[in-house]
Amino acid sequence: MAVKLLNGLALFGGNPYGGYGSYGRSGGAGLWQFIVGIIVGLVLTILLYVLVFPESRKASLNGFFQFIKDFFDMKYLLIEKILKFIYVLNTMTVISVGFFLLFGRTFVSGLLMIIFGPIVQRILYEAVMLGILLVKNTIEINNKLGGSKEGSAFGGSFSMPKKPAPVAPSATPVQPAPQAAPTAPAQPATPVQPAAPAQPVSQPVAPAPQAPTAPAQPTAPAANAPKVCPTCGTPLEAGAIFCAACGTKVQ
Repeated sequence: MAVKLLNGLALFGGNPYGGYGSYGRSGGAGLWQFIVGIIVGLVLTILLYVLVFPESRKASLNGFFQFIKDFFDMKYLLIEKILKFIYVLNTMTVISVGFFLLFGRTFVSGLLMIIFGPIVQRILYEAVMLGILLVKNTIEINNKLGGSKEGSAFGGSFSMPKKPAPVAPSATPVQPAPQAAPTAPAQPATPVQPAAPAQPVSQPVAPAPQAPTAPAQPTAPAANAPKVCPTCGTPLEAGAIFCAACGTKVQ
């Protein structure tokens, strides 16, 4: 068994005791590692595309595989985090070195490094971040225009925005819906005539014209009544013209 293992290592140029082959070749020692690494990497890539990357399996992923998916989907810019770490590291290093330079003959250099060192580091960091922010804004605008996949930092960042597909005209033209017949305007309501006042039940009876009555004729004095003088009252004789007592004319 040991002989077969040694022969296999020798086939790929390896040596079970380390170093290189018996012929001193430096290039053949890593050939089999390189080939095996390519095969394993290909297998792992296929497994990721089958088991991790599909959106249908996103809900069933645990924390580790979810991190792997987000890492390869580029949900965030890794260079931004790395640059921030380098900026903080350089700033703290400059301040620390400047602080220790204060103790000795390099006091002025240490003081200048403490004052201007962080400013220079900040300017350099901002200059690099301006380029990154420009790329991020371009990606964000392109995402809003519909030219990339949602949730990816670089997905479709250089693709043109998608245009809506033109709608094909239908074979049969759509007939316009018939318009409803216009309704006749409503006629104004006939005003109600006021009721006639009630006629009195009984008409006043006109008085019947009275026949004119003939004036009463004066009653003729009795023929046998004696005549008297209108002045003195003396009885007059029949046929007398003057009163015998006072002489008044009676006829």
